[in-house]
Amino acid sequence: MRQTAALPYRQTDGANGGLEILLVTTGSGRWIIPKGDVDRGMAPHLAAEKEAFEEGGVKGRITDRPIGSFSTRKNLVGLSIPAKVDVYPLEVSEELERWPEDDRRVRRWLSLQDAAAMVDEPELRSIIRSFRP
Repeated sequence: MRQTAALPYRQTDGANGGLEILLVTTGSGRWIIPKGDVDRGMAPHLAAEKEAFEEGGVKGRITDRPIGSFSTRKNLVGLSIPAKVDVYPLEVSEELERWPEDDRRVRRWLSLQDAAAMVDEPELRSIIRSFRP
């Protein structure tokens, strides 16, 4: 199974080296970047942009080329299916107070190192640690 994800980021003046990544919780409470399936007929990067809005409540400028991919598992009706997820950077320009999944998810801005430490997938950790816009 192929999925798509946004890597929402913002530039800051703070102590985090000037760059933060947005993570959101899954239904089980794990931390991840916004990700999901690609709707039929939709470009993968636009699907990632949609996931960032729905799961993280952010909007911005997304690139049309992935910066990498990671392996994970998707749970479907009691089955655990392997998935490969392509990652597209999204420079956040707007953060909404209310968004479609705000009642089911927590979001948090973190430094690259802190965000990498919070995700479970080793390949995603590597993508986050090495990310430079």
